[in-house]
Amino acid sequence: MSVTTGSASPFTNLMPGKNSVDNTIGSLEYAATGTPVANVTYTVARIVFMPIAAGTSALHLHGVNQYFTGYGPFGVDGQAVSGSITVTGPPLSTQTLTILGAVGNVGDTASNTEYFNPATGQWQPAYLADYAPYGHPVTHPWGNIAGTTHWINYKTDGASDPGASDTNPLWYLYRVRFTVPTDAQNATMTFSLKADNMAQVAINGVSTGPIIVGQADQLNADAVFSQSVHPGENTITINVGDFGGLNGFNFRIDLSMEASQPLEIVPVAPADTIPPAITAPANITVEATGPNGAVVTFTATAQDNVDGAVNVTASPASGSTFPLGTTHVGLAASDAAHNTATASFDVTVRDTTPPVISAPGTVTAEATSSAGATVIFVATANDVVSGNVSVTANPPSGSTFVIGFSLVSLSATDAAGNTATQNILIVVRDTIAPALTVPANQVIEATSAAGAVATFAASATDAVGVRSLTYSASSGSPFPIGTTTVTVIAKDAANNTSSGSFTITVRDTTAPALTVPANQVLEATSAAGATATFAATATDAVGVTSLTSSAASGSTFPIGTTTVNLTAKDAAGNSSSGSFTVTVRDTTAPVIASLTASSTSLWPPNHKMVPITLTAVTSDAVGVASLKIIGATSNEPDNGLGDGDTANDIEITGALTLNLRAERSGTGNGRIYTITVEARDAAGNATTKTVTVSVPKSQGGK
Repeated sequence: MSVTTGSASPFTNLMPGKNSVDNTIGSLEYAATGTPVANVTYTVARIVFMPIAAGTSALHLHGVNQYFTGYGPFGVDGQAVSGSITVTGPPLSTQTLTILGAVGNVGDTASNTEYFNPATGQWQPAYLADYAPYGHPVTHPWGNIAGTTHWINYKTDGASDPGASDTNPLWYLYRVRFTVPTDAQNATMTFSLKADNMAQVAINGVSTGPIIVGQADQLNADAVFSQSVHPGENTITINVGDFGGLNGFNFRIDLSMEASQPLEIVPVAPADTIPPAITAPANITVEATGPNGAVVTFTATAQDNVDGAVNVTASPASGSTFPLGTTHVGLAASDAAHNTATASFDVTVRDTTPPVISAPGTVTAEATSSAGATVIFVATANDVVSGNVSVTANPPSGSTFVIGFSLVSLSATDAAGNTATQNILIVVRDTIAPALTVPANQVIEATSAAGAVATFAASATDAVGVRSLTYSASSGSPFPIGTTTVTVIAKDAANNTSSGSFTITVRDTTAPALTVPANQVLEATSAAGATATFAATATDAVGVTSLTSSAASGSTFPIGTTTVNLTAKDAAGNSSSGSFTVTVRDTTAPVIASLTASSTSLWPPNHKMVPITLTAVTSDAVGVASLKIIGATSNEPDNGLGDGDTANDIEITGALTLNLRAERSGTGNGRIYTITVEARDAAGNATTKTVTVSVPKSQGGK
């Protein structure tokens, strides 16, 4: 069988076009293909074809066999259905709906407007606002949209919220909801709005229309615009901005469309008339912490069915100081709808704590005599409420207590009659040992190899009396070389013992007495110097163990001054040292045994320079360091002796060589050159010798 439906079928399980149904295997829902009908007003759960006989079916609708007059030629009640069935919907009519923003009295809930509370995350009713703080009438000075009586706000007061300004606007979200029938056609809406100061409108989540901005000079912050809506639920959100001054909005919605059913306003949540539920603490009893009572903290909570957790105020507040006695604490909590709940509980502050006694647990005193000792102690008491209170002691402080153990009873009572007691144990004993004075440590010089005798004395005093004073070594006994510790022990009649010690140090600190030779000055006998002999002596009370010298007697000392260091040591390791000098010097000049010239006579006197070489025989104990000509003279002047005379007659060319001019005065008796040679040793000692070379007046002396 096939079924043809119209564009507005009364059956939601029929599709436009052909619907094929298999009715040969019993009770089945139909199988349909195609595009679902969008605008369906009437619905049925399902259509079931019941098998009657092969090739026949009966139509069951909701389990009731019935005809649908005017919906097409089909039969029921067991009559076979075949052929094509044409199904058409009911006729559509014009549907209108007007939604007014605010009609009623100030403080009423807006019947069709909800406010989103960010604190709870829930939508709740909005209110008709009162603008009386800014002058009457109580309606907004910009007037109302036609048909309305007031403006809308999330609170009954239309004043701007604290902190709102042009630079810090506060925003509040509202919504209006309505339902359009599913078969509606040509659905349109006209939306009128006034807002102070600004509003942003969205229809079904899409921003639409202009942003409404209130103008102070125009007193008309309204807008009218049209917008299409869709079948089903439609939501208009209005986000209202508070820029200081007044705050709120008003609106009117006019809807028109063709539909089989009327339009409906989605009802808002019911008004909140239920106050929060306060959870108050149980009655509190605390101990006083001071004369003013005690600081008491507590926690009270409140839960609202709409706003969730709300703040609870308490008087007196948690953390206050509560006086002694019972104080009634009042609690109050209000929700956003100004529903207020109250509760109470009691705080009792009492003083049941006795004073605190501050006293030593045990006082120990030293006996000052056989009768015991006078003991002084201090006991105080402080109470958190009464402050300082007096303490009674038995026996009192300053009494004489016998040697041994005694008990002092203490008591203190505060203003509330709370009493504290405590005991002090007094112990008197003799625990002080004798005061021992030991001799100072002694350091003495050994008088022999056995050491030295030391004498000393210690003393001791005690209030009870010194019974004995003993030494580990007796005064007047010999002490060996080294350090000996002498221990002294003093005991009193109570067997208190004190001990001390001092040391006796016997030492050999005297060095041997050293006698050193006098300084010596010797003449060098060779280049190596000279031999020196000497002897040193040393004496010591303990005995000289060694006498050493940096240079041995009989050694050869070099030219110059040599310091000879002597060290003498005794058996205790004490040492003494001294020194003297041995000076070896060369003060003897060299000896020139002979001095000869390679030529003793120059001839002919031809005015020419003649080379002369000198030969010398010298000796010195240390050695000749230098041998040279230091000068040459002539008994005649260099020039002016007549024709042919030439100047510069003497030229020294080497240590023992020189050139002499063969020249002499024709009027004289001949020329004599005198040559001086110097021999010098390393010590600077020098000697000279001369040799002569002549230029005779004539050959053979004629």
